[in-house]
Amino acid sequence: MMISYVFNTNWLIYNPSAHLIRKFLRSLLFFTAFSSFNLNAALVERLEGLAYYDTETNLTWLADANYAMTSGFASYVYGYDTYGAMGLEVANIWAEGLEIYGAVDWRLPQISLPDSTCSVPDISMGYDCSESELAYMRNVILESNITSYTNSSFDLFSNIATAIYWYSNEYNEEQAYIISMHSGLQYSGGKGGKVYAWAVHDGDVSVALPSVP
Repeated sequence: MMISYVFNTNWLIYNPSAHLIRKFLRSLLFFTAFSSFNLNAALVERLEGLAYYDTETNLTWLADANYAMTSGFASYVYGYDTYGAMGLEVANIWAEGLEIYGAVDWRLPQISLPDSTCSVPDISMGYDCSESELAYMRNVILESNITSYTNSSFDLFSNIATAIYWYSNEYNEEQAYIISMHSGLQYSGGKGGKVYAWAVHDGDVSVALPSVP
């Protein structure tokens, strides 16, 4: 079912509350996007509940959003408890080395360059992003408010830290893209900083599994 909204926006130029109306219209666009997602997409269980395949984006997400902590990998590498947070190089090594029920070729999420949905689209930074993979997870699948609201999709995942997560993309020689799962701000940070990591797999991971002779 498609829902259309038509507004005559000429009067916004003269209305002193125009910024509030624009904010409302922007929220309305997100509402319709969320409604479209709920009607047309699904998260399908994979690897006996250890991962979920998103039919909309053709990505499979590890169900544990902080598996580097759960598995003890981060603490082993650094020699102390980092609660799963890692530098970018270590996070990439961790993701690429994962093997879950025979499924390999995991990676860190990627950013969309540019991300036209961001408040600063040319450099894929700011708020309200939804084209980049982690931003789509937070703002569309999880419906943004992960600190105060849970939906049916949220309940499928575990250990989502209300903190910063890595993208695999570099911003420059010293920094890489990151996103705050708390505020939704997408920006950049030093590659050596300890940040959380969520593993993702291209396509339907069940199709990528090796066949059993």
